[in-house]
Amino acid sequence: MTRPRAALLAAVTLLVLVAARRDTWPWLRGPAPYPPEWQWGYAPKPAPSGRLAPAAGLAGALVGLAALAGRAASRRGARAGLLAAGTVVGCGFQLALLGLEPAGAAAELERRTTSGSFTSYFKVAAGVEDAGDFLARHDELLPRFRHGALHAATHPPGPILYYIGWQRLAARLPRLAAALGGETRAAALAGATLLGLLGAAACFPAAALARALGAHPAAAVRAGIMWTLVPGLCLMVPELDQALALPVASASALIAVALAPGRGDRGFGARTAGVGLLAGVALFFSYGAPLLIALGAVAAAAPALRTPEGRRRAALLGAIALAVALVCFMAPALLGHHPLASARAALAIHREQFTAHRSYPLWLVFDLLDLALFLGVPVVLFGLLLPRTSFRLAAGGGVLLLVASGLIRGEMGRILVPLMPVLLVASVVSPPRADAPEGEPSPSTALVLATLLAVTDIVLRLSWELP
Repeated sequence: MTRPRAALLAAVTLLVLVAARRDTWPWLRGPAPYPPEWQWGYAPKPAPSGRLAPAAGLAGALVGLAALAGRAASRRGARAGLLAAGTVVGCGFQLALLGLEPAGAAAELERRTTSGSFTSYFKVAAGVEDAGDFLARHDELLPRFRHGALHAATHPPGPILYYIGWQRLAARLPRLAAALGGETRAAALAGATLLGLLGAAACFPAAALARALGAHPAAAVRAGIMWTLVPGLCLMVPELDQALALPVASASALIAVALAPGRGDRGFGARTAGVGLLAGVALFFSYGAPLLIALGAVAAAAPALRTPEGRRRAALLGAIALAVALVCFMAPALLGHHPLASARAALAIHREQFTAHRSYPLWLVFDLLDLALFLGVPVVLFGLLLPRTSFRLAAGGGVLLLVASGLIRGEMGRILVPLMPVLLVASVVSPPRADAPEGEPSPSTALVLATLLAVTDIVLRLSWELP
């Protein structure tokens, strides 16, 4: 990265962060509070050195991993080791950032997880005696959740069953649960932490996607590690959207590998079925996840669509993946679940409670602003400076179409976290060229972007009230 470009990214990023810290421009947080619109709360907090040190130290470790992933990344085992380290340290960084909240990381994580207003999945799970009966009656129960458990009322049964599983496991391990402060606390902390760990693990498919698009192995690893510093992932804690980044990014990576030139038919069927399976599983946890998988799929397939053979293979992949996803979606019906009835009820509640009352023209602007802030201002600016490619254009075009559809009005920086690994790769990755043997992100690019992302994470956590 050239010095003028680095200076530009740093200047713009720091300008935005100073404005966020001082609340110079309140519209950075959104147009208006809920209801009916949306606005992140302004809640400036002090930064005592004792609490800031863990976050700064883990951020430094991630910046170092991203910047120094060079010669070691030429070996497959070393690449896996670097990404595994990024996953663990990245999850720790999320918790260290949460530790900047007044209550501290553990107390804040437990409070958010067990709250009826934060996500409400844990609260509903605590009242379920028979998981099978809950699954069978899910579509009937949704209207009851809309008062006091609104998020549970707008989602499939997967998130609630997830926490039912953790609560049952804690009950079967009483000594371990007691060591963590009791069954409720143990289930809440373990379940919430795993969501963040799964989200950080999306660095693996992010790197695989970059590699499939022609990135140098070292550049691909750098992009993967940079994912663990993206504000949307690091600050929306603990959210189901974090974990959903793993299946969305994995599906995109599988598609890019399956349709890569010269790949042939070896492994094509397995990768295609894998895409459908990932979409089906994601749909059991979020009704919006398949749409995000579709957007990532179109971007990943875009390079192959330039040739007739590529279009044929992409169409075949799409047909098989869709069939597998539908089978997975309907499979819970064997246990008494009514997936279509549940989906209709949940989406109707979501529209009535959120979308229908919010201004369409207003969110055409603020959705993009929110996405830029939580994908990372330096990442977005850097992506705008890179040459156009079919993958980059398809990823950006998909986001613009989603905003124009009006399906999402508010919290775009949270809701699109599952798609952010794909958007990150689109924004920072370029194949090798004569004047840049490793392409982008180069070591200097990774150092600059990772540092600015880490600073963004810390400043926003200290300044705003975020999930």
